Amino acid sequence: MTTTICPSGLAGTQRKMRVRELAEMTESSSRGGTDGGMWRVMEAIWIETADPGPYPFLEPGANRIDIKRMVLGDAHHMLVAGRIVTHGRYHDIHYSCPGCRRPCVAEVDLVDDLPIRPLPEAAAKVVRAGGTFDARLLDGSKITYRLFTLGMEETIGKVRQQLERDVKAGRRKPIPKRDKADIFAAQTAFIEALGEDKSRDQKARLDYFWDLTVDEETCFDEQVSVNDCGYDDVIHAVCEHEDCLRRNTLQLPLDREFFRPSKIARRQKALLEAMAKEKAVTKGTPLLPLEEPTSPGED
Repeated sequence: MTTTICPSGLAGTQRKMRVRELAEMTESSSRGGTDGGMWRVMEAIWIETADPGPYPFLEPGANRIDIKRMVLGDAHHMLVAGRIVTHGRYHDIHYSCPGCRRPCVAEVDLVDDLPIRPLPEAAAKVVRAGGTFDARLLDGSKITYRLFTLGMEETIGKVRQQLERDVKAGRRKPIPKRDKADIFAAQTAFIEALGEDKSRDQKARLDYFWDLTVDEETCFDEQVSVNDCGYDDVIHAVCEHEDCLRRNTLQLPLDREFFRPSKIARRQKALLEAMAKEKAVTKGTPLLPLEEPTSPGED
C-alpha cells in the first residue's frame, strides 16, 4: 500500500490491484473506459482517505470514495498511481520512430516524468462550495462552467446517442467525432449567447461549441485550464538508434499494455535485480537471473 496525493489535495491510501481487478482494468481500457470498469477498480483499491481535499462529501478516515464526483484530473491521477502501486514507477512505451521507422522504446518514470498541475487554492474553494466559474470569449460574452467530473461523462454518452439517432432519421447533419466540444458542453451551466432556456439544452450547448471559431475555443479552453488540475501526459523521447536520434513527442497511453505490461520495464527490471542481489548478499543465498515472463507455447 502507498499514499497517493491527487492534484486537488485529496490524499489517501491505495493498495495493489488483484488479478481479477487487473483483468477488469485491461478489458475496460481496451474499450476506452466507457463501461466504467476502470473507475470501479479505482474505488475498490482506495483503502482510506487521509485528506478529503476540496470534496465536502468525504471525511478523513473514509474508506469509500465516489470517483464520479471528483474532478477529472484527480481521477486520471488515481489511474496512474494505482498502476505505480501495482507494477512500479517505470513503464516502457514501445513505438515506431517516425524518422527511421524502426522500433524504439521510451523509458518513462511515472513519478518524475509526469509534471503535476495542482488545483489552485482559489479554484479549490469554488469546488468545495459547489460553485461555478466564469469565462469570457473574445467578444466579451460570458460562459459559466464547472470543472469536469466523471459523472459528466454519462451525459456526453447519452447526448451522443440521441444525436446519432437524429442523424440516422435525417433530422440533422452528420456530427463531428468526440472532441473538446463534448466536454465543454457537458461542464457548461450557462452560455450568455444562448440565453437561460437554451443553455439548459446540452445539444444546443454542443452545437454552440461546434460553431465557435478555433481562436474562440482556444480562448475558452485556456481559461478553463487555469482553474483546473491534472498531470502532463506528454512524453519527450529520443530515438535510441545512433544514426537517427530523432526527438519524438509521445502521449502516455492508458491502454492494456500500460495496466498489464507484457514485459517488465527495463529500469524496473534493473531495480528488481539490484534489490534481489542485495537481499541475496544479506542472506548469503545464490542469485538467480530475473527472467521475462513468456507467453504460452514459447520455449
